[in-house]
Amino acid sequence: MASKRALVREPGATYPRCISSHPLRHTINVERARRQHAEYCRVLEELGLEIIRLPRDDEHPDSCFVEDNAVVHGGRALICGMAKPSRRGEVKAVEEVLR
Repeated sequence: MASKRALVREPGATYPRCISSHPLRHTINVERARRQHAEYCRVLEELGLEIIRLPRDDEHPDSCFVEDNAVVHGGRALICGMAKPSRRGEVKAVEEVLR
């Protein structure tokens, strides 16, 4: 049986500067986002997934969206090259943990 894991990273301090065109983007509350993220992790654990937590990345606003950084299938990972310069540095930690 395949193991079931979830790779997560809570929103960093710069999360309000994330890439978004949503009209209410200016209302982002980091503490609320972190509480919501904790609840998300709790539900994943309740579903039986092993949670792999990456350290918070306060330098990259979009770093909590780890699913954008890699595609994993059959024991292999494809690391994605991020198009936006503000996202390029966040990939390193994802690549390291997937190795």
